[in-house]
Amino acid sequence: PVQLSVTRIKTLIRDPYAVYAEKVLGLRPLNPLTPSPDAPLRGTTMHSIFERFIRERGPETLEEARTRLMTIARTVMDADTPWPTIREMWMARLDRIADQFLADEAKRLSIATPVLFEKQGGTRIDHLGFTLTARADRMDSDDAQNIYIYDYKTGAAPTKEQQTYFDKQLLLEAAMVERGGLAEWVGNSSVVQASYLGLGK
Repeated sequence: PVQLSVTRIKTLIRDPYAVYAEKVLGLRPLNPLTPSPDAPLRGTTMHSIFERFIRERGPETLEEARTRLMTIARTVMDADTPWPTIREMWMARLDRIADQFLADEAKRLSIATPVLFEKQGGTRIDHLGFTLTARADRMDSDDAQNIYIYDYKTGAAPTKEQQTYFDKQLLLEAAMVERGGLAEWVGNSSVVQASYLGLGK
């Protein structure tokens, strides 16, 4: 392949034949006969909730922020999750992490301001004839135009060892920003932090 997303580099390192099957042979898994509330759907749903929550932020107390978060969650889940039991389970999980998320978010906002959500970018590596792409969950910028990269994780975040050897998504996103791969939205900036935000237990 002449182009891959940063999220596929892990597969390229661990199981290159899976990338060969997808990109060269054009093989795709069949969709399930019956849709189910799987991990990708939960991830997409939670991304939508937190992106909307951050975009619509304004002056508010912690209690008001919590109420707004849960209201947004209810609206998104009612629209996107057609399983009543699963909706209530996911709402309960969100309720358990809401206070910690809001406390951590206040610290993040004291450092930098969100400037980018779910934007696609790419970096050309000329000597390989290869383009690396990424869809960034969120990037914040401080007063000195330094960039903070955040990736929402509903499952377990990769360990330090996993990131060292194969799960290089955030490291590659940081490199892309510094090579101008997202300059359309964040300019030619330096990355000072790249972190996973856990939305699981």
